[in-house]
Amino acid sequence: MRGGILHIDGQPVQREAAGTLDGMVRYLEILPEGRQYAIFEKSDDGPADNTPVFAVPEGQYFGLGDNRDSSLDSRYQRGGFIPGENLVGRFELIYWNEEEGKLKLFESE
Repeated sequence: MRGGILHIDGQPVQREAAGTLDGMVRYLEILPEGRQYAIFEKSDDGPADNTPVFAVPEGQYFGLGDNRDSSLDSRYQRGGFIPGENLVGRFELIYWNEEEGKLKLFESE
């Protein structure tokens, strides 16, 4: 992360502003192969918005939360990398309450 922008192999990941929610900016991050997903940021100068380069050990995974300023993820020593044996399946549903009083469910692709 540099200035709140995710970098993969030294290259910045494209992101586009897509509105606001509860004082946070909603962005679409677009990976080099075209896959996109929503993230949320309060600012681009938080404690984990400028991180060192991480070398992920073989058999481990780097977890990065979508609520970037409030996620205890692999950017923090307490979060750490995720051992491959701890990954047991692919998600089926994401629960998100984007509109007050309306629960939205999104199925994985």
